[in-house]
Amino acid sequence: YQRRVHGTAFQFCAPLLPIIDQLTSRWWVLIVIWTPVAIIMLSYWEYYSRKCVWYICLCRGIIIEFDKTRWFLRVPFLINILLVVLIVIFVYIGSSSDSGWSRIFRALMMIPAMGFTFGLVKNFVDLEVAPSLLTVNMWMILMEDLEIGATKGWKVVNYTQLLTFVYKEFGTGGLSLPVVTDIVDAAADATGMSTERKFSWNKIYALDEKEVSIDQFNIWHRVTWGSRCNAILNNFMNLSE
Repeated sequence: YQRRVHGTAFQFCAPLLPIIDQLTSRWWVLIVIWTPVAIIMLSYWEYYSRKCVWYICLCRGIIIEFDKTRWFLRVPFLINILLVVLIVIFVYIGSSSDSGWSRIFRALMMIPAMGFTFGLVKNFVDLEVAPSLLTVNMWMILMEDLEIGATKGWKVVNYTQLLTFVYKEFGTGGLSLPVVTDIVDAAADATGMSTERKFSWNKIYALDEKEVSIDQFNIWHRVTWGSRCNAILNNFMNLSE
C-alpha cells in the first residue's frame, strides 16, 4: 500500500521534473504544489480504507452503500483540477526565458501531460462502480432492488448508519485513534459483559439501508470515517458473530 502511495505521488509530480530547477528559487511554489498533492494522497488513504471496510463487512454478509455524490464533484477530484491549474500557472512563470507563444504553449501542454491524474483520482473516488468492489453495488443499483440478495442472507447498510454506529460505540478521535481492545475491555469490565458480547456483527447487520443525518459529527469525522471504521472493525474480523 505504501508503495502505491509513493508511486502515485511520483506520477503526480513527474511532469514537473524537467522544470523543477527553474522553480527551486521560488520555494513557496513547491509548497503550494505539494499541498494539494498531499491532500490527494491522504484522500487516497481514506478511500482505500473505505474499500477495506466494504470487504470486511462483505465477509459478514453486509453490503455497504456509499454516498451517491458524483465522482467529478468529490473533493479530491476538485483539488486535482486546482493542482493542474496551479501547475499550468507555475510552468508559465518558470518559462520566463522562452518567447511569448512558446511560453504559453509550454504551459498549456501541461494539461494533457497531467490528464492521466484525473483517471487516477476517479479510480479511487468512484467507489461503487470500481471493479475493486466486485461491482456488487452497481449490480443492485442496475436492478433497482437493494433487497435482491436478502433471500441469500445479504443485507444492505448505508454508510451513514455504520458511521453513526461506530462513533457512538467507540467515540470520535480523529487521527488519534484509541486502542479498540482497551475500549472494549473497559466497557466489558464496567458492564460485566465479555468482549465478544460487547461487540457483535449482528448489531451492524441490524442497521438500516436508509441514510441518516450525520450533522452531529464535525467535518473531520465525516471525511475520515473510513480510516476510523477500518481501524476498529479490523479488530473484530474473527469474532464468531
